[in-house]
Amino acid sequence: MSDQPFLPFALPDIGEEEIAEVVETLRSGWITTGPRAKAFERQFADFIGGGVQALSCNSATAGLHLALEALGVGPGDQVLTTAYTFTATAEVVRYLGAEPVFADIDPVTLNLDPARAREAASACPRLSALLSKRTYARSFCNRTSAGVHSSQTAESAASVIDYRA
Repeated sequence: MSDQPFLPFALPDIGEEEIAEVVETLRSGWITTGPRAKAFERQFADFIGGGVQALSCNSATAGLHLALEALGVGPGDQVLTTAYTFTATAEVVRYLGAEPVFADIDPVTLNLDPARAREAASACPRLSALLSKRTYARSFCNRTSAGVHSSQTAESAASVIDYRA
């Protein structure tokens, strides 16, 4: 029997620099907010570029919730997304009182298939947003490629943070 895990989901890449940052944060007395969180948000926004603003959250779920709330998604709305994702992607839609509508993925990119998104959107009279998920840093489906011009787009790119569009 081997000590190596079988097909690990994602082995973390944690070195001494990351450990030192965590220790420094714990010793600072500011665990969830404060100057280090603000510095992280500023550095992350600078990394992404394009004048974006960044807000750190405790999870991708919380980030999706805030994004959809910022877009005004609420009761009675429909949000187009993919089923090829963590359940929280659709759950945040339900949490806001909206209805998730699913379209299938492109088998090559593993992202929402624009043609299938158009088809699903055509059956959604109350479509208010497209919640796209970028998988493995591949190109993603947005409202333009999906032909869904009457809605807004929120993108989940939590698993591809080092990708630059």
